[in-house]
Amino acid sequence: MKTIITSLLTAMLTIVAVSGHAQTGLTVSQVATVKNGDHQIFIPTDKIQTGLNKLFGPSKHDFTIKSVSVITYEDNFFLEVLGVTNETCLIPLTEKDGKLVETIGAGAQIVMCAGKGDGCKPQLTEKGWYCSDSTEECEKSVTVTDHSIFE
Repeated sequence: MKTIITSLLTAMLTIVAVSGHAQTGLTVSQVATVKNGDHQIFIPTDKIQTGLNKLFGPSKHDFTIKSVSVITYEDNFFLEVLGVTNETCLIPLTEKDGKLVETIGAGAQIVMCAGKGDGCKPQLTEKGWYCSDSTEECEKSVTVTDHSIFE
């Protein structure tokens, strides 16, 4: 009986230690600030480009960034990354004391719509993300990550 109690206590302490380390080891990058409705982006474009290339890997989803902005969509903040050949990527952000940081974890879906024609923009419904109608081919990619893509 003493062995069982000791084993249970050891297991509980191990779980607490691992959980504590996982939570404190979690880093998020500050992406921007919010002040009077305006946004100032801190992440350089080349760091965003590198992060997206790592996230989506060497595939047809690699794209060259045309512009980056912070938008509000469905009452949530997103970093909107537009590509030169009609790609749109939305990276979810969370506001903490006027700072916008990456949203990481199961509820944070990074969505990319890549197409050749007009349209092909991320849209959110109660059923999830989809890409709006496009004049040509349009492909959706949705990714969830448990770490910062900008680190």
